[in-house]
Amino acid sequence: MHGSLSHFKATLQRRKDRIDTKEKTSLSKAGLTTRNKKPNFNFPKMNNEEFAQFKANLESKKRKNTLINIILFVFILTLTISVLWYLN
Repeated sequence: MHGSLSHFKATLQRRKDRIDTKEKTSLSKAGLTTRNKKPNFNFPKMNNEEFAQFKANLESKKRKNTLINIILFVFILTLTISVLWYLN
């Protein structure tokens, strides 16, 4: 089944129209009217010192969470090995 280029372009256009129609209805249900509208976040502006402090705080929390995860993993692994050793 070999169609012409115009048939192929028409098929692509119909597919695009179906997708656009579906997006318009879903956007209108969600309360959004434009497709390319970006959300407006009202974050406070930070200077360099505040940003550095915020970044350091995030890094320390990440380090702490990683350490807790490693400790829990080692504890569970040790517990599992000791139970298996006890059962044998």
